[in-house]
Amino acid sequence: MWVADEMIEREELCLAHGGKEFWLVDLQRETVKVIRSCGYTTIHNAESAIESGLLNESIPVRNIFSC
Repeated sequence: MWVADEMIEREELCLAHGGKEFWLVDLQRETVKVIRSCGYTTIHNAESAIESGLLNESIPVRNIFSC
């Protein structure tokens, strides 16, 4: 199975069972794709922030990749 296929399956499983958001983190590109249960999808890079309704806060993407 291709990694992309596996991620699509995980996304569908998460959202089909009540998940509100599915975050797909790409370590090489330093991007985060956020898929919401309403069907709205956004892709964020290190210069942007993710507005999460679930967490009630804004998360700078660069913070996800800094160690």
